Amino acid sequence: MRRILIIGILCLVLLPSATSFEKIESDDLETGQQAEVLDIPDDVKITAREKLSQVRVACFYMTITDGRIFNRSYDDVIDILKGVKTDLVFGAFHHWITCPECCEDIFDAPPECIDPSNLQEQYERCREHGYSFAEFQNATGKIKAEMPDVIICISLPLEFLNPCSRNSITGEILLRNETWEMALDPSKWGIPVTREEFQTWWAKRHGWVREEPYNPKEEMPFYFPDPSNPDFQKLFLSHAKRLIDAGADAIWIDMLFMPSLLLEQLTGDVNHIAVKETFEASSEIVDKIHEYGYSKYGKYIYVGSWGTAANFPYQPPDLDFITGTVHQKEILNMEMDESEWEEKLAFLKEKMPDVAIFVFFDYGYDNSPMEIFSQMLSSREQGEFLRIADEFFERKGITFIYPVHGPDMGPDATILSYGKSRCYDSLAPEFQTYDTIVELAKNRKKPLVSIERPGNYLYVFDKEIVPLKMPVILGDITVIADVQDEDEIQKVEFYVDDELKAIDKTLPYSWLWNEFAIGRYKIRVIAYDNLGGKGGDEIDVIAFNWG
Repeated sequence: MRRILIIGILCLVLLPSATSFEKIESDDLETGQQAEVLDIPDDVKITAREKLSQVRVACFYMTITDGRIFNRSYDDVIDILKGVKTDLVFGAFHHWITCPECCEDIFDAPPECIDPSNLQEQYERCREHGYSFAEFQNATGKIKAEMPDVIICISLPLEFLNPCSRNSITGEILLRNETWEMALDPSKWGIPVTREEFQTWWAKRHGWVREEPYNPKEEMPFYFPDPSNPDFQKLFLSHAKRLIDAGADAIWIDMLFMPSLLLEQLTGDVNHIAVKETFEASSEIVDKIHEYGYSKYGKYIYVGSWGTAANFPYQPPDLDFITGTVHQKEILNMEMDESEWEEKLAFLKEKMPDVAIFVFFDYGYDNSPMEIFSQMLSSREQGEFLRIADEFFERKGITFIYPVHGPDMGPDATILSYGKSRCYDSLAPEFQTYDTIVELAKNRKKPLVSIERPGNYLYVFDKEIVPLKMPVILGDITVIADVQDEDEIQKVEFYVDDELKAIDKTLPYSWLWNEFAIGRYKIRVIAYDNLGGKGGDEIDVIAFNWG
């Protein structure tokens, strides 16, 4: 589907030349010195990914710095996030155009980047959106002070190489002559397509070509990059590093493997050296982000992208999560496509079994899912579809990202948040879906219950003997449940075939099953928290107990 330039990707317009040129202190990872590759201990990775797998509520809030537009303080933003009890904030900052260290740096911009007559306007836009590293760092500090365990995930698109760029760590300014060399050039691998031809095709795909002849080097607002170019990698990673320095816990990279996909389409050969080299380079970006977070902060930074990498016959990248999108036809039909999702999930879980999966409304192109959801459904229908999607993805073990604030509804949107903004806002009178999201999130926040014992073993008089395909119990058995909930647990009930057998109100939650039982039974455990939420687990067993 044709992607177009969404100038309002931050919900309103920020011109593509907004940039910063303040020289800041560089770290030794950006000075040209060869950094030693750091292996992250397996237990650190396992623990971090376990935490990510337990995310039950995720919300889109793009961006946490744009409160001036909506007359919201950071306290207001925090209250909104607390209202849904979110575990993860997706799209908390969207780095796509050159980002200044602070908005005042715009006044030092070279004329090649910003027309001097537009400096004041650019500065005001920067402040309105809070589009600077300093402001993002300020925002994360305030949110983490109130919500220390929340995961803040930012968006860092690969596909937008700004002709006028700035290394976000060293402050080095890169103009068109330098960034053009980072633009993807198929002829580098002997493919009979020049850089100019490929970049012009990309510009046409985005509707940037108004008349021909077209000079892509001088006219493109963004180049499409080559991830295997060392200079581009250094530039791209500088943005990721500065965002981590500012408090990002997770980075979602849009179109991370799109260069490989386009080169495969161009050559017709998934094993072409161009496809392989760009795939490996994109995978290396993931590794380097992981390494930076752990080497500098002892912190595991989550990295995610689309599931595109699963389509290639190479070693999968070390992604922590992948994303998918609700489809347009599902929104219009008010019904999820069960068979299509089953097929996709089976493929993804086979190729990348250990990654968490999140789904949201994609955006940034004509008739995007976000545009259709916001523009073609009534407020009531939007609430109804949120319920449909949430119930469906919960059954599939997928986290549905609630559209609390954002994403962008597209340039053709006529129903605007508060009558002025293309940024979807669930609190806006035009949509009013926040209460529905709060209700759905509350249901997702129900106690998490897991029957720890019995497991798939043979038990003889309460002793675990050998593993089996299902629990087989000879004699008495102690049923043990693990219950997790951020609110205090009120009670835990133990059932056998829907008959209540015991109630436990204190840790550890357990019950000794010591009564007559011969045959096949279903053990069910239900936990209740103090806010009325409940969750449960169940397991089939074969029992032989003469009481």
